[in-house]
Amino acid sequence: MPAHPRRKASRLTGRIFVPGVRELDRVAALWTALSGEHAALDPSWKPRAGSSEALRQLVLRMHRDPETLILLYAVEDEIEGLCIARIDEAPPILEEVRRAEISDLLVRKDSRRQGIGSDLVADAHAWIASRGVRRIEIRVAVDNAEGQGFWRARGFTPHVDVLQKRF
Repeated sequence: MPAHPRRKASRLTGRIFVPGVRELDRVAALWTALSGEHAALDPSWKPRAGSSEALRQLVLRMHRDPETLILLYAVEDEIEGLCIARIDEAPPILEEVRRAEISDLLVRKDSRRQGIGSDLVADAHAWIASRGVRRIEIRVAVDNAEGQGFWRARGFTPHVDVLQKRF
């Protein structure tokens, strides 16, 4: 997906782009930040100590996977946002076999509410649609009121409750 100038709705001037191999450490750093925010909501998202190399390898595998899209939003050289989307196959017994998931979306706290997340999601949506997929799933923590509001404002509705039990 080619880089493009920022849409008019934002107060920031930046660009969205697919990172190259050299930017993957920055992707991992943003993902670590996202995990830290989510860990405050639920300990199941707390990163494992010493997991930075495993995360780097995961990001590299995702970068090489043609069914995964990693997008970054940069203002000058500062990365302000990250979006990761992937296409997945449902069991072949279903009529709708291909589906997509936006698994991660992060905008730095001081850059939120300026259109970055919306633009990242719009680009991910276009990439997904270009592959013939007609359904996107996301997961958002029940206690993440900001995230819940963001996704619902973009037309996402409840689909499946994911329940957990700690013991």
